[in-house]
Amino acid sequence: MTEKTDSSLEDLIGWVLIVGVVSSVVFDVVGLAKTGSWSLTLSPTWLVQSPNFFSFIGSTLSSLGSATIAYNLIAIGIILLMITPYVRVVVSVLYYAVTKDFRYVGITLLVLAIITASLLAL
Repeated sequence: MTEKTDSSLEDLIGWVLIVGVVSSVVFDVVGLAKTGSWSLTLSPTWLVQSPNFFSFIGSTLSSLGSATIAYNLIAIGIILLMITPYVRVVVSVLYYAVTKDFRYVGITLLVLAIITASLLAL
């Protein structure tokens, strides 16, 4: 790999991480502000009741209108924060595929498989 290629990938990954973390913080702060308090008490509403992370995403998105708006915003913020490293690896796989660096495609696909397995075993 050349230095320009490394720099391009680092810039792309940097943007993915910044967007993921900043958007997560925004959703969480707005959600907490909507609760009227900066602290939350543990209740069944906050427990993950899905067999894995991808099911949690689906159930959260499908129940956006039924729960309180504060819960929805905080749940979306948590989802964004947890999915950011996953998206980072997906972007890396795509980048290496486009640049035809198949050795790194294989390595990042292995990392993607490990992260996917961990999210399926929540």
